[in-house]
Amino acid sequence: MSDLFTQEDLDKLQSQSGVDSADNKAWVKIFNPYGVGTWYLIDYDGDDTFFGYCDLGYPEYGSVAKSELESIDILEKDEHYEPMLSGEIPAYHRKVTGS
Repeated sequence: MSDLFTQEDLDKLQSQSGVDSADNKAWVKIFNPYGVGTWYLIDYDGDDTFFGYCDLGYPEYGSVAKSELESIDILEKDEHYEPMLSGEIPAYHRKVTGS
């Protein structure tokens, strides 16, 4: 397991896998401290796929491979991020990025 995710993170994300609910939370925020790349992770399939709100220059909801995030050495987990409802993420992201 990489330093990006604790087992507790993965368990919380996996508990929401396959559940389509406005009550789902984005439990983890991963970001590139040197440029573009932010992921607010909402669920995890238990294998290699996360679903969340991703901004790689154009923000959108979508999937990303756990192995892909772990392969990018410069990514960091935002330890100050407070989990929020998935529907609140776009407005929060615009506020913190000024976009």
